[in-house]
Amino acid sequence: MAILPSLELKEFFTPGKTMDKAHVIIHIAEPNAPHEIERGYLCVLMELTQGSASLIETCQSMISYLEERYYDRQDNTEYLLERILQAVNREFSETLATNTDNINCLVATIKGGEVSVSYHGSPTAAVFFKQGEHMGIYHIVTPDNSTSEAFFSELITGNITPNDFAYFATPHVADYFPVDRVLK
Repeated sequence: MAILPSLELKEFFTPGKTMDKAHVIIHIAEPNAPHEIERGYLCVLMELTQGSASLIETCQSMISYLEERYYDRQDNTEYLLERILQAVNREFSETLATNTDNINCLVATIKGGEVSVSYHGSPTAAVFFKQGEHMGIYHIVTPDNSTSEAFFSELITGNITPNDFAYFATPHVADYFPVDRVLK
């Protein structure tokens, strides 16, 4: 059984001035059972603008769908996140297609020394790493100029070491706490 190294999670929220026009969903699943520990942590961030109650419920259902399948002990772990994201694209295609401009979303997993990220819209994802006496920044996510019809169109995977810091944020939070400010 793989043992997860200690992972320190810090989450924060910045309220907006127009709460009726924006909604943020933060979901961090910490593994407990042995089969979950092998899969690592799952994090989903969503920022909805002009979201109806129906859209919020659908997004919450999508997050539950992601988590249930990610930690399903029957599922083979090879290409697991990629297969789940493809299934989300199929299962929620109608809602996602009609609200694509209203949703910024990031799905990330951290398992051992590996981080995987998929996104839609303009969330922020970066890794801070020790570079000599200073910290360096690697931007995982770049602005989404994708013309793909799929909501989640790519999966980015890389390494993270015990002294690195991962920063994930919705666009609104990144306005208040940009990467360079968080680095300080």
